[in-house]
Amino acid sequence: MYRTWLATFVKRWHTDPDLSDSNDSIAGHQCRVALLAVQLMPTISKEALLFALTHDLGEWFTGDISTPTKLTHPELKNMVDGIEKNGRASLGFGYIEDKLTDEEKRVLKLCDRLDAFMWRLKHLPNGNDMHEHRRIVHSLLDDALALNKETHTTVNNIICLIEQDYLPKKR
Repeated sequence: MYRTWLATFVKRWHTDPDLSDSNDSIAGHQCRVALLAVQLMPTISKEALLFALTHDLGEWFTGDISTPTKLTHPELKNMVDGIEKNGRASLGFGYIEDKLTDEEKRVLKLCDRLDAFMWRLKHLPNGNDMHEHRRIVHSLLDDALALNKETHTTVNNIICLIEQDYLPKKR
């Protein structure tokens, strides 16, 4: 239990110079993912919520490797994913992912990405390349629509609200 508790303090965004001081930990991120997931899928299983609350605990063994690094080096991504999965297992949470439905996995992945998108926008409102921002928005909305129209509408509303609150106002 002590090692699991320690794992929650892994710092997110440490490789992003603009967000490294934004004080996000995997504990906060995992909790936000679970909250988003239960709102997008009220019938989500206990196992899926538990996975949301523990999905990044394996980063205690690797640190938070950035998505751009993983996308640029797929062999590294595969190696890191294996280390993290084994790490979650060593903490007692290795069995959960196998119990999730495909829909739950897609919802959790969407919520994981949505949380990162919202965190970046909230903590770096003036540091977003609008072309990249729009690309991410379209990707999130495509993934939401692949689930169903209701999820698409909900995610679109979330994006509109956070953009209204945090994107710089046009003059």
